[in-house]
Amino acid sequence: MASSCLRSSIRAIVPGVSTTAPNSRGAKGAVRYLHPDTLRLVGDFTGGGSYVAARYVFPTPLSPTAVAFRAKSASKGLDVRFVDSDGQTHQHYITLSGNAEEFQDILLPTAGSPKHHWGGRNDGVLRPPVRTVILSVHAAVLPEKKGHVDFSNIRFFT
Repeated sequence: MASSCLRSSIRAIVPGVSTTAPNSRGAKGAVRYLHPDTLRLVGDFTGGGSYVAARYVFPTPLSPTAVAFRAKSASKGLDVRFVDSDGQTHQHYITLSGNAEEFQDILLPTAGSPKHHWGGRNDGVLRPPVRTVILSVHAAVLPEKKGHVDFSNIRFFT
């Protein structure tokens, strides 16, 4: 069976900084649109906090098998979270090269996350459809207290 691809409207991605998680207080985040196809997630951790995030809520829940995008940053990593129909969040860590001048191609299956999950049934099993995708950058993997990740060409495969 062939898969189809849904390309997200990069402008539909809304910035969010967690102010409810104790480890995020003090973090400042922003989303900037560098190009119709490129989003920059900025994190300023000089006041504390551990991560900032940009959230994409599907207008109609989707059952993607994978998400693909390009990422560029001095950061050594980022994470992608999927929130499923049960309200469970599945977090996937992605290692980056840390080369701020070079885009890396990322292809991430949306399968459950046996190691990093919470909410809902909290069992690591992804229950489609996916309602939300969250892109985040953590202070711990940035070379300095301020940094960003550029995301480009975000696509969801079904």
